[in-house]
Amino acid sequence: MQPPSVSDTFQYIEQTYNPTPVTSSKIIDFSQNPYQIINGDFSPRGQIQVIGSGTLLVTGNVDISGQFPSTGSGTANLNLVVLGNVSFAGQTSLTGSIYAGGNLSIHGGDTIQGEIVTGGTYTSRGK
Repeated sequence: MQPPSVSDTFQYIEQTYNPTPVTSSKIIDFSQNPYQIINGDFSPRGQIQVIGSGTLLVTGNVDISGQFPSTGSGTANLNLVVLGNVSFAGQTSLTGSIYAGGNLSIHGGDTIQGEIVTGGTYTSRGK
């Protein structure tokens, strides 16, 4: 059985659920729409707050250094669908799935409660 195509999943969500563009590099707010999109790379520095739960689409790469999420409840309740590569360096606490069109790399302590689908390699170093 083949895993789902990340690009097909991305297109389906984008066309079906009309995601809202994320307007802040520090807050991902699902309270108005459970589908959010970032056009381009997502490489936040500093604290990131996740409000509510939902699906975040990213057309580029995701590169998060440090704790994710860094503020709020302590666990991000979101699905991450990324056309490029995903890299976490630091403590990651995620309830939801990660779909990476490219490589997925996690360096640091991580707790991921969901599916992981990658179109490239999956590397996990840490606890």
